[in-house]
Amino acid sequence: MLYWLLRSTADHPALGRGEAPPGLLHPQEEARLAALRVPKRRQDWLLGRWTAKHLLQGWLEAATGERPPPDRLPVLADPDGAPYAALAGRGPEPQPQRLATSLSISHSGQWGFCALCDDAGRTVGADIERIEPRAHGFAETFFAPAELAALDAASPDQRDVLITATWCAKEAVLKALRLGLRADTRRVTCRLAEPGAPPRQWSRLFVKTGPVLQPAGGPTDFAGWWAINEGYALALVVAGRDLLTDLPPPAPFEM
Repeated sequence: MLYWLLRSTADHPALGRGEAPPGLLHPQEEARLAALRVPKRRQDWLLGRWTAKHLLQGWLEAATGERPPPDRLPVLADPDGAPYAALAGRGPEPQPQRLATSLSISHSGQWGFCALCDDAGRTVGADIERIEPRAHGFAETFFAPAELAALDAASPDQRDVLITATWCAKEAVLKALRLGLRADTRRVTCRLAEPGAPPRQWSRLFVKTGPVLQPAGGPTDFAGWWAINEGYALALVVAGRDLLTDLPPPAPFEM
């Protein structure tokens, strides 16, 4: 199943100050926060953990009936930088055990956006971006030919939404592939269904990638959605096999 959560710095005053709310962090995370010296980086990192841990709590409560405190749900990172969720045992030196989920975290402005997928063999990517004007040179540098054609065909009032949402979708795809921006973004083509879709509703997102981005085991399928919320574009992408017919869409878009 696919789960997601959107949270804001307004949830807790400490988040906007780059301070950890009491009981939020596991000791391994506290060490990571201490190494972050730039205030904005601390704020973003904490907002991402705040959002991810609330999502993990809800998921575990639904699955097991238990709701561990946030400091027992560390969000750690693999060598490639991708986040993963763990559950720490009780005691003075709890050793976190990795949870069987794929986790993705994004943040922009005052919003944190997180998604997880607990289906074996599937990975999730989530991204959020503020909708703002971007130079055409940005698209020419990072967009695939079909995306540039869609942008050229868009009306002026749709341009900022389309370019931001397309970029957001590409980042979500590359997160789901565990590549990030190390990969050439022009090898990912995203087509947004209903580019004029109403806000706060999920619309479909269609993905095509070049062979160089596909794993050695064969082609990967993608299921994706995009939405608009309070001046921000959001994208959710799940990568894996046999996704085109059996993956349900996200829940109705709400806080």
